[in-house]
Amino acid sequence: MKVKHHKIDQNTEEWLDLRKGKFTASSFKNLFLSKTTAGYNNEIYRVAYEHLTDESPETFSNEYMDRGHELEPFARKEYELQSFNDVEDGGFFELNKFVGCSPDGLIGDDGGLEIKCPKYSTMIQYLLSQKLPTEYYWQVQGSLYVTGRKWWDFMAYHPKLKSLVLRIYPDQEAFGNLITELDLAIKRAKDIIERLK
Repeated sequence: MKVKHHKIDQNTEEWLDLRKGKFTASSFKNLFLSKTTAGYNNEIYRVAYEHLTDESPETFSNEYMDRGHELEPFARKEYELQSFNDVEDGGFFELNKFVGCSPDGLIGDDGGLEIKCPKYSTMIQYLLSQKLPTEYYWQVQGSLYVTGRKWWDFMAYHPKLKSLVLRIYPDQEAFGNLITELDLAIKRAKDIIERLK
């Protein structure tokens, strides 16, 4: 199935509509939780709910998420200065009726960008480890899978500390595991939709 790239501004009504009823890269990690956990089941319930009602449940936000939205434009500019890459808006990639992703940015025809703006203590951990944080592994690999891009830069940015940029490449074994979990989650969501409609 050919992925559709919607060149739209993120956080708009159109963007929210496209995301509705989909497992997206930012939530792929939940599909690797134990199947009995609330985190796993709530992700499937959310997708089923959005298909049943054509509405999104209230989304969670906290001060660090709000801070991330505020700092992201500065991080993006810093990335462009450091890498000499121009960053285009990511829009929304729709793999199918149940799967998609919203990159923070796209670089040329081959690259993508994920930006995080963590609090200082987390940023220091990232700088010391120099590795892709585990909590974002499936988001980055999932973005590579959905978009078909050749590489993805993960950037951690804090205005008072130096930035971290790591280039991540597709992992075919990870893709296989992700496809398995997505297929199972979609099947479960479809079963719920069928039973409740």
